[in-house]
Amino acid sequence: MSGLTTDLTIAAATIEAQKHDRRSELKAFDETKAGVKGLVDAGITKVPRIFINRHNQSADINSAADAANEPRSSVPVIDLRGVGEDAALRRKVVAEVGRAREEWGFFQVINHGIPLSLLSEMINGRRRFHEQDLQVKKQYYSRDVPPTKFKYMSNFDLCEGLVTNWRDTIAVVTAPRRLDPHEMPEVCRYNAVFFLAISLLTTPASRSPFTPAFVSSKAFSSVILSYCDGATSAAVPISSGLFVLSF
Repeated sequence: MSGLTTDLTIAAATIEAQKHDRRSELKAFDETKAGVKGLVDAGITKVPRIFINRHNQSADINSAADAANEPRSSVPVIDLRGVGEDAALRRKVVAEVGRAREEWGFFQVINHGIPLSLLSEMINGRRRFHEQDLQVKKQYYSRDVPPTKFKYMSNFDLCEGLVTNWRDTIAVVTAPRRLDPHEMPEVCRYNAVFFLAISLLTTPASRSPFTPAFVSSKAFSSVILSYCDGATSAAVPISSGLFVLSF
């Protein structure tokens, strides 16, 4: 038994050391403020360990993935046609958005009225920001909670997440103080994101969304844009007042 106890003690110490090494590596990566694009620009030839899932983590992730792949009903589809003209329809859509957020955490939007040209500019603006000189981007680097209105980071849950995703992110916080567009870098200062987030995600009981007065208030909480080349555009609200656009 003493031999087994010794082996278990060594194994536990090894696991703890691995956790410590990961924390140290995450901290070092965070302090560069360069993100994953900085790693690519530096010419790395091997993916850093913090982006590689260890066996036990992979097992947890695979279990979650298996559960997610079980047969389920269709993804909610939110149709915005006519919400600006019909109060009853507007209330119905608001209720549908609320259910989708609570039960699924995401939904598909159709007839939103945003031209493809504006959606393309959204993507291009995000790309322009991330492709700037690192010294320019560093001034915006932060994973702190508000009051920072515009922030750039890699993973927003870098030190808390089960795994580290290969992505860089920009976030815009717009509440409780209204965002001045000039607080955003000029290279990614566009209005399409604002309109979409306002229309879909801000539904306080005391104010009706989808009205000109409400839209002009820009009273939604935050927008996060991830930089992941090769992916498609998706709109995903992950909590009350938090809106994510991943590309």
